Amino acid sequence: MFARLFGAFRRSFTPAALGRIAERRAALHLRLRGYRIVERNVRTGAGEIDLVVRRGRRVAFVEVKSRQERGAPADRVDPAKQAQIARLAERYLAGRPFDGCSVHFDVVTVFWDGWWFRVRHLRDAFYIEGRAGERGRPRVG
Repeated sequence: MFARLFGAFRRSFTPAALGRIAERRAALHLRLRGYRIVERNVRTGAGEIDLVVRRGRRVAFVEVKSRQERGAPADRVDPAKQAQIARLAERYLAGRPFDGCSVHFDVVTVFWDGWWFRVRHLRDAFYIEGRAGERGRPRVG
């Protein structure tokens, strides 16, 4: 009955608006867990890294995925997207002072159900094979 009475008040967002809100929510979620936001929306000619964060000696390249329908947002980070993020990360790391830091690839999912956001941080969501470092993660320095 509650859903029937108040269902008309549920809010939906355009995909672009939901993406912007999701990136802000993801950044807040990570900051509250002790991460420092190094950069947002890093653009190169080959694409964009949503967030670069750091906590101690851990540097993570974060892909933010949002959804307001059924389905898992993390499912959209397929092997092709993972390879693209790894290439962008290598370009980003060239010439930047992250010596001695371990590099990780995380995914933050933001699900909007019409009433509130549900944020989930998937640490080490994927590994890149054939790179130097522990379990396939590139290691800087």
